[in-house]
Amino acid sequence: MIPLISTGQKLSRFTADTDLIILKDQRGHILNPMVRIDPDGRGGGVTKMGLDATAPVPRTSRFERVSFKEVDLKKYKIKNELPRALKAW
Repeated sequence: MIPLISTGQKLSRFTADTDLIILKDQRGHILNPMVRIDPDGRGGGVTKMGLDATAPVPRTSRFERVSFKEVDLKKYKIKNELPRALKAW
């Protein structure tokens, strides 16, 4: 079992033997370099994977939501503009 998100507390967990899904021979886009292109050149196959890191329902005490400290935003000067790196987009 490995923590997926680590901020001092383990928020989500993943166990590979029960939470990993591998789907072989799925359709893939030709621009994906991992796709095995079909002879017609219109697409191809690729192996895809998914993981389940959800908490059980109903939620048990082992999966409590993290709580955040209250913040008074009036104490901070917040600029309403994008950082320079994002302006190029």
